[in-house]
Amino acid sequence: MNDPHAVSNPPGAIRPTFLNLWTWFAIAVGVVLRVLSYLRDRSLWYDETLLALNVLHRSARELLSPLSYHQASPVGFLLLEKLSSGIFGKTELALRLAPLVFGITALCLGYRLAILALTPRAVPIAVMLFALNEPLVYYSSEVKQYSCDTAVALLVLWTALRFSRREVCWTSAWKFALLGCLALWFSYPAAFLLAGTGTVLLFSLWRRKQWASFGRVGGVVSAWAGSFLLLYLFSLRHLTQDAVLRDYWRAYFPPVIFPSGGSLWFVVSWFVDRWFALLGQPFTVATIGLAALFLVGLWSLLQKNTELVWMIGASSLVTVVAACLHRYPLAPRLLLFAVAISILFVAEGAARVAGKIVRSSAVTVVFLTAIFAQPVWMAASNLVAPKNPDDIRPMFLYIRAHENPGDRLYVYQAAQYQYMYYAELYPERGEAAIGSECGLNAACYASDLERLRGASRLWILISHNVVRDGRDDGSVLLAELDKMGLRLDEKRSSGARAYLYDLGKK
Repeated sequence: MNDPHAVSNPPGAIRPTFLNLWTWFAIAVGVVLRVLSYLRDRSLWYDETLLALNVLHRSARELLSPLSYHQASPVGFLLLEKLSSGIFGKTELALRLAPLVFGITALCLGYRLAILALTPRAVPIAVMLFALNEPLVYYSSEVKQYSCDTAVALLVLWTALRFSRREVCWTSAWKFALLGCLALWFSYPAAFLLAGTGTVLLFSLWRRKQWASFGRVGGVVSAWAGSFLLLYLFSLRHLTQDAVLRDYWRAYFPPVIFPSGGSLWFVVSWFVDRWFALLGQPFTVATIGLAALFLVGLWSLLQKNTELVWMIGASSLVTVVAACLHRYPLAPRLLLFAVAISILFVAEGAARVAGKIVRSSAVTVVFLTAIFAQPVWMAASNLVAPKNPDDIRPMFLYIRAHENPGDRLYVYQAAQYQYMYYAELYPERGEAAIGSECGLNAACYASDLERLRGASRLWILISHNVVRDGRDDGSVLLAELDKMGLRLDEKRSSGARAYLYDLGKK
């Protein structure tokens, strides 16, 4: 029988030694990009701050209870965040340390899974795509669980694939059971991966009539179910009751044909858009090319590694069902783990196409350039101009450096949680006036600012500015301030602004 992982070397083919060097180079690039993103030490943006305040203001035991500010995060990840902040302090770097470790771990697990699942020529392609992928890099330094989701998903798949290729003994069974039970407490999507892989393993053993192994795997799946039940009682059942969360994510729940009246084509196109979002921006030339390679890779793996495809397919089906039941939104950041899995198919497809068309080193270079052009461009762009949403810390420190005794401070309502975090990180200041949630209502802002009328030096701190119908709240607020007083100073950063007003001049 032919070995699907055997390396052939036709004229112009890439040599195994070069493949290994390219793979290790790709891993090094991925680690460097993630560490550089981490060391930029950007400000905590709005969502990060909400989770950080829960971690910093609660005890480890209190983190088992439903979180404040409509936040949701696995208990295991929260406890790691608590441990890191307890050891290294309340800084951004301390809070982002666990995501960084998970991001690098995911890169290494992607490499291990690629070796196990793909043809040898596809491995360095997969690892380089892992290394350069912009969302995988960015979320490796954000105070959220998304890089943890990715690492756990890849670990479950890697373990399940190895488990399926060995004789099932009690030792391997209880180890896999323990891994799955713990995974559920560190990642919500782990439930989808465990449900999918467990179903495929049980079906495979049932089809082969390996009843002893079937019973052991049944015990493994039962242990996972018990762990999930505890997780549901402790945490998940509270999330399903949070109407604010459901409303926030409503655009990412699949549409239905009835009774909303949506057409079948609309529903199908919605899912296609979600799939393209995993690969990049929908319907660009680069993304369409990646989608084509994905399909080629799917076809190739169906022939060479059917069990992996079934595991991923079953897990995807469970994820979609959860989304249709409004239990898990199919938002890009919540599907970061699926981005990593999609890379496997793209890499396998690229290797398959290369095996058919590559006949010279020049053609190899052209083909690889076409594959990596967009990821390299995105990585380079982020090195030159990194994403830095809600960059409030420079504005906060600017106010601190230029304020005089007796100065007043008004904090735009959406910036209040970031202000709370930085006021604790850099203490020694009086209380601030937190703005009311006025939206685009100018009269509301005028009434809200009336309490500060007459202040000769009033600082205004704006971040996470909300845009509604083409207008932003901050502009309405500033228009009212300009009517009431004289603008003396202003400072801007990415997504944040600071102003100084004299409200005694008019």
